[in-house]
Amino acid sequence: MWRLNVELREGRSFPESVERTASKIGGGLLFTLAAYIVVGAVWRLWIGQGEAFSWPGLIVALASIPIMTLLARQKIAVAIQLGSRAMRADAV
Repeated sequence: MWRLNVELREGRSFPESVERTASKIGGGLLFTLAAYIVVGAVWRLWIGQGEAFSWPGLIVALASIPIMTLLARQKIAVAIQLGSRAMRADAV
């Protein structure tokens, strides 16, 4: 968003080093989130407090798979057009 704001509103190009840094930060945050979710799930299973089965939860999870796949492909296409490695990494 920062890059798009600079390029569209101010009409100047964005440094590649900032794009690289944004990619690394985004990747690190996604990895941290994934680790948090895994540790939380393992902990709740370990102490025996797993959640009960939920039909609405299953339906939402199953519906999100094709929807998120479609959105990711579209985001990758936009990232390629913009030449944004950070946006592409986020979409992947």
